Amino acid sequence: AARPHPLPPRPASWASVTGRSISQVPPRSNLVSQPPPPPPAKTVNEFKASMLVIQRALDQNPFEGMPATQVVHNVNKVLESIGATLDGQPVRITAVAILKPLGDIKMYTSTHAKAQWLMEHKHQWMAIADPCLITQAAHYLVVIHLVPANVQPTSPEFLSRLLAQNTSIMPHLLHSARWLMDPMATNKTHGSIVVNFLDKDLPGRIEKGGLRYEGLFLRGSHYKRTPTQCFRCHKLGHIAARCRNDPICARCSEKHDTCQCQLLDSDLVCGHCIQRDTAQGSQAPDRDDPKYTHLPRSTGCPLR
Repeated sequence: AARPHPLPPRPASWASVTGRSISQVPPRSNLVSQPPPPPPAKTVNEFKASMLVIQRALDQNPFEGMPATQVVHNVNKVLESIGATLDGQPVRITAVAILKPLGDIKMYTSTHAKAQWLMEHKHQWMAIADPCLITQAAHYLVVIHLVPANVQPTSPEFLSRLLAQNTSIMPHLLHSARWLMDPMATNKTHGSIVVNFLDKDLPGRIEKGGLRYEGLFLRGSHYKRTPTQCFRCHKLGHIAARCRNDPICARCSEKHDTCQCQLLDSDLVCGHCIQRDTAQGSQAPDRDDPKYTHLPRSTGCPLR
C-alpha cells in the first residue's frame, strides 16, 4: 500500500519563540556593524598643513607691496645663507599668506618639524629677511632656590662663577638672572632667583638635577609665568604692541595712555570699574572711593 505523505512541520508558536534563553538570541553587536577606530594623531597630522604664523607689531609692515613669490624667494635665500638644515635636509618655506585684518604672516613648510625649527630659530633669520621682523630670542626660565642673600644675580661676576661651577651649561645659552623676591628687603639669609636660558631643554634638566654654587646645591623648580596683560587697555591675553582696544588711563580713567595723563600727582585707580559704574549710574562715581583705588591688573579687581 502507498505510504502517506509526511505532514509539513508545525510552525513555531509564540510561546516557543519568546521562551528561548538569552544565550540563544544572537548578540546585537553581531547585527550592527561597528565603526572603524579613528586613525592615530600622527596619521591625522600628516594631512594637516605645516605652517607657522609670524605676528607683527602695529608699527611694522613686513614685505609691504611684495608678491608672494618674491617673499618665498627672499626667505629661502636667507635660510640658505645661514645654512638652515634639519636632519640633513634644507629648511625652506613653500608658500606665504597675509592674515587680515592684523597683517600677520603665515608661512607654509613641507613638514611640521621644519615649521617648528623656523619658529625656534626665528631670531636668526627674520631680521635678515626683512628689518621689520626684528625679534628677540625665546627665553626659557627656571627658579633656583636657596641662593645666599649677599649674591648679586644681575652682575656678570655671578654669572661667570655660576657657569664655571656648572660646566654642562654653554656660556652663550645663559642670558640673565634676577631675584624672584629680594631677600634683603625681608631680612632673609637666602632667596630664589629666576634664570633666563636660550635653550628650552636646560630648565627641565635643572629642575631635576639642580645647580652647584660655592659648594652649595641649589634646587631648581618650574617657573610659572603670569598671564599676559596689556598696560594700554589693562586687559588680559595680549600685549600693548598688539592692542586693538581704546586706551584707559590708570589715573583719570579717560581714553588715553597713563603716561600721557596730566594728573601726575593723583593716585592710581581702576578705569574699568569707574567706566562700569559710570555706564550703570546716572551720576559720575567718586574717584576717591576706596573701591576704585586698585590697579586694573590687581587680583582684587572684580572685573579682572
